[in-house]
Amino acid sequence: MLALSCACLLLNSCMQSSDSLLSRVKINVPFEDSVLNFAKVEIEKFLGEAETNSKADQNNWIINFVVDTNMASYSFSVNSQTKGNKQVVDLSGSNSTCVLHAAYTMLEKAGYQFEISGPAFPHELQMKNLINWSETVRPVVLKRGIRQHINFPMDISSYAQEEAKEYIHNLARLRFNSIVFHSYPNQWVEGPQAGTNKFAGAYFYGQRHDIPQDTLVSNHIRNKKTYCIPEIEAYIDQPEECSKRSVEWLNAVRAECKKAGMFIQFSFEPRDTALNVTGTLNTCEAILKSYPLIDNLEIISQETGKWSGQNATAKEIQAIVEKHFDKNIFSENSSISNFQNSADPSLVSSNKQAFVDRDYLRLLAELGHNVKATKELLAQKKHEGLKINLGVYCVVPEYLKACL
Repeated sequence: MLALSCACLLLNSCMQSSDSLLSRVKINVPFEDSVLNFAKVEIEKFLGEAETNSKADQNNWIINFVVDTNMASYSFSVNSQTKGNKQVVDLSGSNSTCVLHAAYTMLEKAGYQFEISGPAFPHELQMKNLINWSETVRPVVLKRGIRQHINFPMDISSYAQEEAKEYIHNLARLRFNSIVFHSYPNQWVEGPQAGTNKFAGAYFYGQRHDIPQDTLVSNHIRNKKTYCIPEIEAYIDQPEECSKRSVEWLNAVRAECKKAGMFIQFSFEPRDTALNVTGTLNTCEAILKSYPLIDNLEIISQETGKWSGQNATAKEIQAIVEKHFDKNIFSENSSISNFQNSADPSLVSSNKQAFVDRDYLRLLAELGHNVKATKELLAQKKHEGLKINLGVYCVVPEYLKACL
C-alpha cells in the first residue's frame, strides 16, 4: 500500500516573534488534489483570522498532509512533534477527505468550535495545545451527512449561491462526508417526469411566495418581487431560463460538495405505477446528464402515510402485489404475508377490509415500478462507477416492513 507524504524545510527559520502566525506556517501538499487544496485554504483561513500571543506559539510550524491507504477506511489522525524550533504536524487520513477532517480536528484542538451555523472563533488561539499532541479518530458512523429535501422556503433552495457553498463548508467542518439532495417532480430536474413539464425551477412544491408590499417584510428580504434564490429572481417568470439557471446553481453547489470531499447522492420520485418504465429511465438519463457529479442515484417512492382515510381490501393488495411482483411473495414466511396476517388472519383468502389505508396500494405499485426501473438501469451498464439505490419514503412502520 502507498503512504504519500511530503516534507520540506522551512526556508526561513529565523523569523521574529512579531511576525504573524500564518507567516510561520508551512503547509505541504503532497500532490494535486482539490480536497487537499481546500484543506490548505481552510487552515490558512482560520489561522490567518485568529492570532496568538502565547510564547509557546512562536514556533515555526510545518504541517504535512499525509494520505495513507494503510489506515483504516474513513479514519484520520493528527500527530504533532517538536523538532528543534519547529513543530511538525502530520495530518493523516485514509484518503484526502479524511486528511481534511484531520485538519478540522487540529483546528478544534487549537480553540475553534465548528457548528452548523458557522465557526465560533476563539478569543485567543491556543496553538500550544498542539505541541507534542496526537489523536487518531476511527469513526463509528462511516458515512456521515444530511439529507436535504430542497423544496422548502427555509432550506438552501432559497440561498444565494455563495451562502449555499458556505453551508456545505460548515457541513464539512463537522466532518460530514456525504450529502443527499432530494428533488420533488421538476423542482431540480429537467426532462420527462410523470405528469409534469420539461423544466426545472418549480421551487417550494411549485408554490410561489411573492413579497408583500409591506416594509415590515420587504425591508428584511433581499428579493424584490418573489421569494427564491436571489440570483434567479430576475428569471422566475421565464420558465426555460429559470430551469437552466436552477440546474447551474445546483451544479455549483455540488461542485463545492466535491471540493469538500463529499459523496453525493441524488434522490427523485418517479411517481409512476405503470409496468412500462421508459419514462422513468428517460428521467434518470436526464438527471445524470444535468448532474454529472452524482455518485449515487436514488429512485424512491413518494411519501406515504395513512392519509386517504379509506381502507384497502385484501384482494386489492393481492392484485397489486401479483401485478408487480412474483406471486410467490405470498409464501408463508414472506414479510408481506406476515404483515397482512397480523392485520387480519383471514386477509389473504377473503375480501374483508384490511386495516390498511389505500395509500398502501399506491406505495406497492410505485415500489413495483421502481424495482423494475432500477433493474433495467443496472442491466444497461451505461454509467460506470455509478451506484443506484432503491428508496421507500414511508412514515408507517408496518408498511415499511412489508416493503422490505
